[in-house]
Amino acid sequence: VPALSLQMSPDGQPALLGRRLCAAVALHGAGLLSHSCLTRQEGCGARALECTARGAQPDDGSRVLQLLLGLGPSPREGEVSEVLSVEIGSWRANPRHGTVILGGLAKKRLPYVASQVLASMVEGRVGVDIFHCSVVISACEKAGQWQLALMLLGSMPSMCVVPNEVSCNAAISAFGKGGQWQLALRLLRKMPEMALGTDRISYNSAISGCGKGDQWQMALSVLRTMPEMKSMPNEISFNAAISASEKGGRWQLALSFLCQMPSMRLIYDRISCSSAISACEKGAQWEQALLVLRIMPGSTVIPDQITYNAAISACAKGSQWQLALSLLSSMPPKIAAANRISYNAAVSACAKASQWQVALDLLHAMPDVQMTPDRISYNAAISACEKGGRWQLALGLLNGMPEQRVLPNTISYNAAMSVCEKAGQWQLALGRPLAASSQPPQRHAEAASLMEKYLGFAKGELYQGADGSDLSKAAETHQKIVAFKPQWESYEATKGCAHIMKLIEACMTAMSMQDEKPVQWLLTLFYDLLREDSTAYSIFEEGAKGQITICKPLMALLGRLHVPTHCYSADKAAWLLSAVMIKVPRCFSQAADVTGLMALLLDAKSPCTELGVLEAITNVLKSDVFRGAVWTQPLGCHWPGVMDRIFSIDSKSAPSPYLYKCVFAIWMLSCDSEAAKTLQERQVVKKIRDIVTYSRVEKVIRLCLTVLKNFLGNKGLCEDIVEEGLLEAVQQLEFEKWRDAELYDEIRDMATQISAEVNEMSNFERYERELQTGHLQWGFIHSGKFWAENALKFESNDFRALKVLAGLLLSPLTDVTTLAVACHDLGEFVTLHPLGKKRVAQLQVKERVMELMGSTEASYREVRREALLCCQKLMLNKWQDMEK
Repeated sequence: VPALSLQMSPDGQPALLGRRLCAAVALHGAGLLSHSCLTRQEGCGARALECTARGAQPDDGSRVLQLLLGLGPSPREGEVSEVLSVEIGSWRANPRHGTVILGGLAKKRLPYVASQVLASMVEGRVGVDIFHCSVVISACEKAGQWQLALMLLGSMPSMCVVPNEVSCNAAISAFGKGGQWQLALRLLRKMPEMALGTDRISYNSAISGCGKGDQWQMALSVLRTMPEMKSMPNEISFNAAISASEKGGRWQLALSFLCQMPSMRLIYDRISCSSAISACEKGAQWEQALLVLRIMPGSTVIPDQITYNAAISACAKGSQWQLALSLLSSMPPKIAAANRISYNAAVSACAKASQWQVALDLLHAMPDVQMTPDRISYNAAISACEKGGRWQLALGLLNGMPEQRVLPNTISYNAAMSVCEKAGQWQLALGRPLAASSQPPQRHAEAASLMEKYLGFAKGELYQGADGSDLSKAAETHQKIVAFKPQWESYEATKGCAHIMKLIEACMTAMSMQDEKPVQWLLTLFYDLLREDSTAYSIFEEGAKGQITICKPLMALLGRLHVPTHCYSADKAAWLLSAVMIKVPRCFSQAADVTGLMALLLDAKSPCTELGVLEAITNVLKSDVFRGAVWTQPLGCHWPGVMDRIFSIDSKSAPSPYLYKCVFAIWMLSCDSEAAKTLQERQVVKKIRDIVTYSRVEKVIRLCLTVLKNFLGNKGLCEDIVEEGLLEAVQQLEFEKWRDAELYDEIRDMATQISAEVNEMSNFERYERELQTGHLQWGFIHSGKFWAENALKFESNDFRALKVLAGLLLSPLTDVTTLAVACHDLGEFVTLHPLGKKRVAQLQVKERVMELMGSTEASYREVRREALLCCQKLMLNKWQDMEK
């Protein structure tokens, strides 16, 4: 905001004042215009000039402050500058005057006015220092204007002002109160880099910000960091941490913090206890809530209204209606008088315990204590009647709500409808809510009118477009349709609206238009409508039942579009068709419709983008009906299968949306036991390992961890996880920077699970158990990693495992795979054990291995290979010196 200076023009008038203001000042000086006749903007400047004209000296700032306060919280441009035009000159000699004004504005929580004063000081060449900036940021903090605080903090270098601890602490507090916990933590971590010390105020503000942002893990992390930074937590620190735990639903953590305070010589107060009780209430721990309430008087902490209300709510969630009533009656009138929240919680407690008589008594008693029941009160009472089977009373309460100026909502109608249904009053259950509903069936007709209007825009019947007015009307109509939500799931209402059915048919017919504009408009509407309101699928379901063709127009559209000019329409058409298929599967044929869609998508000439193809494929894979056939269907020789398309995504260079869709498809298949069988053949674990290694997108990593959790339940995939080194890849993720703190917990949990599997698979006893079966199969316990860790364990029980292994080689009944694995294991033992050659020589199996190496049977190909490798290892002299 530019500041007004008092530089004089040649005619003697202030150069920056307009003619109108000068005339007003002249008239005022002549007594022809009173103060009340001056406009708001002109009056401030006139009074300032009047002071100068009389030769008066600037006062201590109270007059200027009153003028600034009179401008309100959002003065118009130039008003602040005009008020300061007289005083700004004296501020250059003594900038403290500016500090006084800014402090007064901060106390009144007027950050916008204070920021304009600061801007005027800069324009007027007043020496702005850190005190001025800190006061303005503090004003932003008090008023909850974190955006303005951020802007001021960022503009300080341009004023040649270096931020200090006070300004940064005020900014952290402003960010925290605005729920911007990321900004608060970022500034907290930045302060040491700026050579600024952090103190309790810094950390307490950051903890509070994390609590307001529902980030209890980050709040806990900041609290634990305080001692390391030589800043011991105080009562405010713990109160903020307890509050953060309460908002995160962590009642155990909240109680833990409360119990730690005395051991740290800190005294918990009413805020500490109230937050802890509220945490117990959210966790349905009424016993713990009452325990905290009982210990408060012994610690000289007097419960207040908030404390009692939280305790009553905790009893309500635990169906402890007697305790809730006891607490309500024991609330001291002078210190913690019961309010509407108290009574509502008590009524809810009675409702959950089916105490409808007591609930009604409480409801009717509220006016006697000067309290008017609200919607929550009535809903709880109706719910109590519903649980007690008192349908007449429930309907009486529902009908009486408008008389008490309380409007029923969905909860009110649902509870009344439920009690009527349970009482066998099905006519009332169907009729009354429908008649009173805020969304009557005629809304379907209104929605149809909007869709008809939009169709007219799309087809050009209403489109002129010269000045863009019709385009804006079309966009407005589009938004209205998406936001209308007339309960499409009411099948009878949707089906009975013939207008809607005709419009759907007209829209499907419009898909054949050669002009792509109407096609794009309609596809965009359906895309946004279905994503915003899933009940809108009912339109297509009823249309399909009414013999309206849905599939063919969209399939034909995909078939005639060309690359790359029509990729937008193609992507939207593919998404729409695949989404409708999975929502209404009985209206589509797997052989013709679904397979036909896959063929169009996977064709090399498909007009869809890669992301459009992946979105449509993952849509279809969501369906239990179509998943198996689509995943394994080769679709002929002209197109690669769905499996090939998913696994062709480059794990290292593909964009993150592609990777997410790839992992999403794998995740859905990992939940399907039949489809999961094909994943191991495709080396799916290696694919996931590569994605985990290269991707640093949080939602991709989180989905990968979910997939791995499913894989751990499959023996074959579990072995692949161990062999492919997933443990190291997952552990590495913990050293990356993630915005979501919960992701660190998920990473550590997955690393623990994989580590347990590694230990289990590396267990030598597992190898011995397989030997006892007489049949060996390729797996982790025959890998190089296993042998490197377990070769010396063969010494146990006088090399019993080695003797059994030799016995399998010498037996004529051993199967081919077991012979191959035994030759491999024998070679590993010779290589890795210091006495390997000597022990094998004592067992006299070398001749048998050489015999197998020379076998001519076709089925012994793998055996010959492993026997050859074993002989080579037997002939090496790696351990010759030790044998001697």
